[in-house]
Amino acid sequence: MINRYYFDYNATAPLADSVKEFLARGAVFFNSSSSHTSGKVAKKEIFDTTEFIQKLFKTKKHVIYHSGATEGINLFFHGRVKKLLREKKKVHLIGFATDHSAVLNTIEQLRDESVSVTVLPVLTKGEVDLEALKKDLQSHSHASILINVTWVNNESGIVQNLKDIVEVTKGKSVSIHVDGVQAIGKIPHWNELLPEIEAYTFSGHKFGSLTGVGITLLHDPSEYLPLIIGGGQQNGLRGGTENVLGVVSLRLALENMAQNLPLVSHAAKDLIENKLKETLGDQIIIVGLGAVRNVNTIQVIYKKTPSDSALIHFDLAGMDVSAGSACSSGRMKASHVLVALGYHEWKNHGLRFSFSPQMSLEDAQNFSTKIISVFQKI
Repeated sequence: MINRYYFDYNATAPLADSVKEFLARGAVFFNSSSSHTSGKVAKKEIFDTTEFIQKLFKTKKHVIYHSGATEGINLFFHGRVKKLLREKKKVHLIGFATDHSAVLNTIEQLRDESVSVTVLPVLTKGEVDLEALKKDLQSHSHASILINVTWVNNESGIVQNLKDIVEVTKGKSVSIHVDGVQAIGKIPHWNELLPEIEAYTFSGHKFGSLTGVGITLLHDPSEYLPLIIGGGQQNGLRGGTENVLGVVSLRLALENMAQNLPLVSHAAKDLIENKLKETLGDQIIIVGLGAVRNVNTIQVIYKKTPSDSALIHFDLAGMDVSAGSACSSGRMKASHVLVALGYHEWKNHGLRFSFSPQMSLEDAQNFSTKIISVFQKI
């Protein structure tokens, strides 16, 4: 938008230039299930995108297209649980206290006499508590266990070490799903997947594709029952006409992110954080300092003012800032992430600044001046 500063990339990133050019040329609109020549053109676009994704992520996992991460998370848990219960197996689900509400609400909904649920704590720097995970795995060794791990937290930017979690689960009846929504382009090696992990889910609008399209990379689709039953598309795992326009936009946006693979740098974000600390001192807490974090996210606790009031000041100053997950920003609930990290006193004081992963040092200098000027007026 004209004359506004957009600091909410973790909610939705602007469309990649290649996606805008694709739309301007006249996009593919054919039904990929049609047998005529035009339908085959659409089918090839999906095939080419699948090939590209598998090559980019260096994987042979199956690519399932859907509406975005919320559906992908539901597909993993509901689809796998339904299959396991049909096989008369006990199921145990594990999430972590800092997971997105799409995860926490989904696993809670599945809790019943055959499905147990544990939401495990995280350590003070936001890392998965591996000891607590080990104990929970031992307590439910009789069950088939499904675990969600949020690779990069959407509020704090804290990054989990997936290899450590895989090591803890070795030799057990465990399937791991990785919520990778905030990873693409924002951490080193985001396209290098661990073969031991059953599934990864991504949302396209977080890295420059159209909204309403995402992917889940599954090791073995035969272990799942579909959420959406239709005409047998995507090998029967996700019915309904494929979103060809969205799928192509995924490929174009990922091509753009892949071109920037060597450019992941914390320098610009560090400049903003240092300016905030120098100017505001103990009026603020920067969440996750000392932890491994992604390249573009700064979560700030501003002690003087609750986030709902602070957001009004930033909005009036022409800055798009959030208090956390865009999925719950309209409700202005306390941040469950801050609570999980031990900031009970400041759970209503969190602000999230999420920038372009390609933010320059010059941009960061300008942004820090603008942000500080608002804090000083509140």
